[in-house]
Amino acid sequence: FEYPPAKHAKHEVTRIKNGTSIDCIWSAAQTSRIKNITDCELFTTDGLITVLWKAGIELDHNNKARAVVKFIVPGDHNLPKQFLLRSAATTDLGPHFLDIGE
Repeated sequence: FEYPPAKHAKHEVTRIKNGTSIDCIWSAAQTSRIKNITDCELFTTDGLITVLWKAGIELDHNNKARAVVKFIVPGDHNLPKQFLLRSAATTDLGPHFLDIGE
């Protein structure tokens, strides 16, 4: 059971920079209980990529937040074409997870 339902909140990748960071926008419905983004993880077919950015981001009065997510790519590789970005947000009722595949 997930609260709030996934349709109440989402995030999207808006830009990938040199395979070392991505720009994201988080947004939540006006009725959502999401307060801020607390964590971010990046998964690829090679496994979990270490994410440097871990700061909490509060959603503004429009329930949106922008951030650049920094991460460490293992070896001399760039971000692969397919990956999964998972972020966690806090709500009045506990954590809520958002997944996005690119």
